[in-house]
Amino acid sequence: MKKNFFVILACLVCIFLAATSCADKGNDIEADDSVVVENEIDNVVDNGDATVENNDETMTENVVKEEEAETAEPEEETPVLDENIALNPEKEEDVVNNLGFENLKLLSGIANALGKPTSEMTEEDILSVKYLAIGPEPTGDYTVYVGLLDYAAAYANEMLKEEPSYDILNELVKMSIVDFDAEKDSFADLGKFKNIEIFEYYDIPIKDISFIKNCPLLSYAYFGNNGITDVSSLAGYDTEELCELDLTNNPVEDWSYLEHIKDKVIVHYETQVAFDENGEQIFVPIVIKLSDKLEQDADKDSETNEHIFSAEGFDELFDE
Repeated sequence: MKKNFFVILACLVCIFLAATSCADKGNDIEADDSVVVENEIDNVVDNGDATVENNDETMTENVVKEEEAETAEPEEETPVLDENIALNPEKEEDVVNNLGFENLKLLSGIANALGKPTSEMTEEDILSVKYLAIGPEPTGDYTVYVGLLDYAAAYANEMLKEEPSYDILNELVKMSIVDFDAEKDSFADLGKFKNIEIFEYYDIPIKDISFIKNCPLLSYAYFGNNGITDVSSLAGYDTEELCELDLTNNPVEDWSYLEHIKDKVIVHYETQVAFDENGEQIFVPIVIKLSDKLEQDADKDSETNEHIFSAEGFDELFDE
């Protein structure tokens, strides 16, 4: 009995000691956890302060940069002649002096069509142009069409045919878009294309067309709706090569300056729609030459004079 008592007592003592040991370990773990939590809180607070300080520094730097940007002088932009090509500013003067062009936009348009930088254009390039046409686009820009030796020969061959193929000619033409100011830009440089054979210039105001006298090989010159009123500068102008000088829709005031080439000058050209025997639509060209106009004007003057000196004319004079 006593033996059992001591055994039970020993067991109780062991249980008590074990419980006490576990409690101490739990307290140590809680203490360690609290230390970790406190350290993490301190780190968050420290990092937060650092973040705030960094944000303040960043905002301050941005404000300083904005103020410096506002007070800084704007950078100089490279001058651009037009949307197609920008010349090197150091070479612009050389281009003008070397080729003598007043209108650099025209020169750049020709250069673009030929696939060359404007600064590399030479006198040979200008003289290689056999066909040149300039006309407006719906966008407000202008298109420059350039044809070289092949074009002139192909044009001559097609014009001899009853039904010319303009598709063939279009394949030989190179083009470029240029932003001209038709009111201000000079086109006196057109006279530099001395080897030109075919020239078209339509729907662009121009007053003086005397530059064609510098083009001895010119065969066909078309000026349409340009507002030309004075052709006195062409008095006496004629070449063996000249076949047509078209001045359609130009209010020329005195045609007598071109009377010596009246069979070469066209005062009006248009196409009218008609139908052939099979009912198919065709286009019929209506061409009025200066010779026709002068003859019509002479007939009108003759009829007017006849009327004035007739009995009816005398009666009208007395009635007035």
